[in-house]
Amino acid sequence: MTPKPRIRIDKRTVPQGDVVEVRALVSNLMEAGSRSILKKFSCEAGGAEIFSADLTAAISANPYMRFKFKPQATGTLRLRFIWTDEGGTKIVAEEQIIVT
Repeated sequence: MTPKPRIRIDKRTVPQGDVVEVRALVSNLMEAGSRSILKKFSCEAGGAEIFSADLTAAISANPYMRFKFKPQATGTLRLRFIWTDEGGTKIVAEEQIIVT
C-alpha cells in the first residue's frame, strides 16, 4: 500500500516574491525483511526543482521536511513532491498555490 503524504502550505494565495512555508511528511514502514528506505526528497515548482534532500536510514521511517521559498512568477503554481526509495519507486503528491 502506498502511503498518502501529508502536505501543509501556510498560504494558498501569496503575493509574488513573498515567503511560502511548506511542510511535508510521509509515513514509510520500515519492517524487517524487504524494507523500503527512502533515499531522496525533492519539490518542484512549475517543473523546476526548488528543494531537495538526500535522506538516510535514520530519518527514512517518517521523513518530515520543512522549507521556505519565494515564488517569482504569477498565476497558478503547481508544486510536486517526490520521495524516492532505494529501488527507484516514487511516492508523489501534488498541490497548487496562486501567486498574485
